[in-house]
Amino acid sequence: MSTKVFQSRTAEMINWFAKNHYIEWFLIDEDPVTPEKCIEFIDKLSEKGYYEMIYILLLKNEHERIIGRALRRMRTEILAGKWEETGNSNMCEEIKSRILYEIEQAKLRKNKE
Repeated sequence: MSTKVFQSRTAEMINWFAKNHYIEWFLIDEDPVTPEKCIEFIDKLSEKGYYEMIYILLLKNEHERIIGRALRRMRTEILAGKWEETGNSNMCEEIKSRILYEIEQAKLRKNKE
């Protein structure tokens, strides 16, 4: 995406949020949204193509009981599909690699403190 297109999309998104301030409020408010509101916001954001904001909405609300359960189930299904596609040995190696990466990242963060 070119810088000019990105800037235009950013301005469009900001203007849309200005007109739909209640969605912006729920994205930045500390309290989680209800599952029903989450579905409503996903519909509104996807209609505009603001899929990045759906990701943020889900991250912000993953601790809400029903939304969290839905996301955990989805991650499990995706992981099962990847496991089947990748195979046992390769999947175990990938998991170990990711855990080692996170261990290294934790050490780096601790060293910065």
